[in-house]
Amino acid sequence: MGLARMKFLFKRRRRRRKTKIEICTSNLMLFFDDEALDLLERLLDEENTTVREMDCLSYCEDCRRTPYVLLNSSRIHGGTPEQLIQKLKEQAFAKSL
Repeated sequence: MGLARMKFLFKRRRRRRKTKIEICTSNLMLFFDDEALDLLERLLDEENTTVREMDCLSYCEDCRRTPYVLLNSSRIHGGTPEQLIQKLKEQAFAKSL
């Protein structure tokens, strides 16, 4: 394998995967107060994060029961908005710290 090819492969492996977070706006309205929204907004201002707010993510049963988001297409729940934000910190942003 040539040196140029090895450098290309090494660069590709080092690239951090962009974190994708999808949020149901109905869930935000149900569970998040202004303080929790501020915490979430500060967290989501991280680099390499794509945030999509959607009217519905088609998890209506979960949406009525608990705060949740989709992190790279996996559901993350929290008993409270603060717990959800803590889980997001641990799962999405721990690697970048």
